[in-house]
Amino acid sequence: MKCDKCEQPNTQGQWDNTPANKFNHLAIWNTNRCDLRCAYCFVFQRAATQPDIDINDKVVEALPAFYEKYCDLSKQVMVYFFGGEPMMAFDKVKQVYERLKSYNILWSMTSNLTLINEEKAAWMGERGFRVHCSIDGIEAANIARKYPNGRNSWKEAMKGLGMVRKHMIASPELRATVTPATVKYVYESVMFFVEQGINFMAVEPVYEMKWSKTDIDALMDQYSKVARFMVHNRNRGFSFKPVNDVKHLLDAQGRKDQPDFWKTRCGLAQTGVAIDTDGSIYGCHHFVCNHRPQEKIGDVYSGIDEAARTGFAAALTAQRPRNATDPDKCRHCFVERNCMGGCIATNVDLFDKGYMVPDAYCDIQNAQVRSLVNYAIDLNNTLVPKVTGMKSLS
Repeated sequence: MKCDKCEQPNTQGQWDNTPANKFNHLAIWNTNRCDLRCAYCFVFQRAATQPDIDINDKVVEALPAFYEKYCDLSKQVMVYFFGGEPMMAFDKVKQVYERLKSYNILWSMTSNLTLINEEKAAWMGERGFRVHCSIDGIEAANIARKYPNGRNSWKEAMKGLGMVRKHMIASPELRATVTPATVKYVYESVMFFVEQGINFMAVEPVYEMKWSKTDIDALMDQYSKVARFMVHNRNRGFSFKPVNDVKHLLDAQGRKDQPDFWKTRCGLAQTGVAIDTDGSIYGCHHFVCNHRPQEKIGDVYSGIDEAARTGFAAALTAQRPRNATDPDKCRHCFVERNCMGGCIATNVDLFDKGYMVPDAYCDIQNAQVRSLVNYAIDLNNTLVPKVTGMKSLS
């Protein structure tokens, strides 16, 4: 059966459709190369033969004009490097920085940390760079983050993290990707980094994989342990993204005027875009990795094709997120009204439709809410009556 609500097109004008001259972030692929071959990496999973190239000089030269035309010059804009591994082409990071340094920019990158040494960390620290650190926890949890020869990258990543903390920020944001094979290490990994003074950790289960009931139960157990630690150690100021996500859900469920955030959940081609090594423009950094012409919305030379931009994003957000196996499953889900629907690009990779999600996504989201809702209420001092919009958890 199909859920009638899921079939309704987006006719309420909720898609933001921000004019393409007010972007507040740009993702720049300075290289397609990477020193690792992480088992779950969407870049190499979806396009195993990535072009072995760095951003070319002509693209870098064209960046200021593109920036002035499309970015919000009245505010600070985030420019972040992605890839590949950005540190594989650190010279290109420097080159882009030199071209755009006169603008009001918050500089950032996502890195696996393995190539960050003292000199590079000091250079970035002096210029206010931030690094989103991809490391999956303790060494045993980091088994998917491996070199081409299969060796775990954990030791090199930890050295790089040390350089980031020494020269850039004492408590950077850590992002741990979790799979069924590593879910048992979530709590131990969080405690490991908490003891080292880390104050924020994002844990992101890979929903492109199969998760058994045993795996989901393990995830709930691990999340509950972390949340109990947070409740009993409020003054430590530790922030855990899964708990934050549930807090936001509770707030959304309690608001009668809640818009459909799933339509604008990530700013896809709305608040920012991504620039490929050849200057092609895509809706976000994830869409770059496929290098598909039909997903291209312009280039740094001729600018953005406005019809392609608005049509691309509107088509992908035209329907409410729904389960790909059993759409009617959404009707009975207690978070259906505020389901974010996961990553649009990941859904396109899986089903060629941005609004379809696999069973694993639904199971993971349900597990997150069930295991953390009471702790989130406690930590947020949220009154239970405020959660009247939520369907029964039973």
